[in-house]
Amino acid sequence: MSDAGDTTVREDNSHQSTTNNPEPKVGENGDNTSCTSAPSAVDVFNFDPASLTAPGDSRPTNGNHFMDIAFAAARDALTHQEVPVGCVFVRSGRLLATGRNTVNETKNATRHAELNCADLVYARCEEAGLSPDPLWAQIDVFVTVEPCVMCAAALIELGVRSVTYGAANQRFGGCGSVVNVPQMMPSSVTFVQDSGRVDEAVGLLKEFYKGENPNAPRPQG
Repeated sequence: MSDAGDTTVREDNSHQSTTNNPEPKVGENGDNTSCTSAPSAVDVFNFDPASLTAPGDSRPTNGNHFMDIAFAAARDALTHQEVPVGCVFVRSGRLLATGRNTVNETKNATRHAELNCADLVYARCEEAGLSPDPLWAQIDVFVTVEPCVMCAAALIELGVRSVTYGAANQRFGGCGSVVNVPQMMPSSVTFVQDSGRVDEAVGLLKEFYKGENPNAPRPQG
């Protein structure tokens, strides 16, 4: 866990979808990185190897871009009959890991997008002969839906710098919708809801549930 401090949960209205930008392509792997040590972690986009070694003092300058990648990962999850949640880990403004839900594929209820991203960080650090410990406090997380209780607790334990999420999760949300994990586990991690992406996230969930499943989160005004 990171050093104790005031954990902040707030709403950010500034992020909007960058619809004029080309959509990230699913399935690219130009870096030829093999993550065999984390077989359940699905990375559907290129990662920047410099994200492991670059100075870690800069925050992402384009959060919209990284949230767009997270949503593209969520859409990829939908095509694989998974709950459409996507996540991106960013360090020094560079893409470190991308994940999506793989619960159905792996038949493992813990294979949420956030934990798949964390597994990729461990795998890539192992391949590079690096310890992940110094990196966590420099990682910014972008995820399409409010982390569940399990994932919120895991992100706080890892000690990431910030978590930005889209739709609130009225059924399982761990950032205040159901349980306020950040309040229960004081840390320096900042949790921010990107209210500009709520409808987009809920739309994907409704598509998965065919608009009939009561577990699908609803937009909050």
